Amino acid sequence: MANARQFHTSTLLENGTVLVVGGTSSRGDLTSVERYDPASNRWHGASPLATARYYHSATLLNTGCVLVAGGFNGSYLRNAELYDPISDRWRSAGAMRVSHGLHSATLLLDGTVLLAGGYSDRGELNLAESFNPVRNAWHPAQGLRVGREYHTATRLMDQTVLLVAGTSAAGSVASSEIYDVANDQWSPGPSLLYHRMRHTATLLGNGRVLVVAGDDGACNYLAHAELYDPDSRRWLAAGNLRSGREYCTANRLAGDRVLIAGGDGSAGRLASCEIYDPADNTWHPTASLSEARYLHTATALADGRVLIAGGVGANGALASAEIFVLAT
Repeated sequence: MANARQFHTSTLLENGTVLVVGGTSSRGDLTSVERYDPASNRWHGASPLATARYYHSATLLNTGCVLVAGGFNGSYLRNAELYDPISDRWRSAGAMRVSHGLHSATLLLDGTVLLAGGYSDRGELNLAESFNPVRNAWHPAQGLRVGREYHTATRLMDQTVLLVAGTSAAGSVASSEIYDVANDQWSPGPSLLYHRMRHTATLLGNGRVLVVAGDDGACNYLAHAELYDPDSRRWLAAGNLRSGREYCTANRLAGDRVLIAGGDGSAGRLASCEIYDPADNTWHPTASLSEARYLHTATALADGRVLIAGGVGANGALASAEIFVLAT
């Protein structure tokens, strides 16, 4: 990429290119934006953000535009921006009710975006709100039962949203919450098998959610994985990674397998990658990254390959990118 970056976002656009937004590096917090074209294997500059940011979210809308919300650049941000990939222009998406960073953002079936939790100058947030792209406006939603950051949010097949673990004011949590979109209501979900934050969550084709790795809040890197089964509303053990890690990435591959790449572990940044196979509920090693990294992004491309970009390497923020190809 033209800029080294960490804590950035990567979003697959409708035309198959990947939009990389913001982040931070040794040069400071970034307004820069780049697009990767897998057809030519080249990076191209794009219009910059109006506000430099990291710890933000980026969500592809049904309109094909990308909503970039909140984040941090010396203070936590309330503003949001919309990127139009056709015109390569940004415009304001209004101000949220409060500033958010390290929050979750989930596209709902009706085209709105649910933004939940995160951190602000007031600490961990239990607030939620939704963005309506038709009105270009933010609206309040019912608050979380537990304020949290470093959590994950996954839209389930029944259109509810599963919020998992993270960090609260009291430390890491094992709790989950389920959001009923129709009734704007959060209800308690089952507790995970392990406390964790900075983990990954991946929706599988059978409707289950695979939650992997993270930190237990006591500086222990987790190798444990678990599955949420929405039918029984239970968490089930899903084996152990060979290496405990946090700040890794997860991508669903062909055959409902899941690639876990890189991350930070007890021995430092990791190049190792592993694949979960739901057929036997086990983990298998696969090719390592060419460069150890964490705080990177991983984007599944339209052809099934996975683009790994940026992150933190041996000498700080990285500009390098690489592509994982699943052997047939």
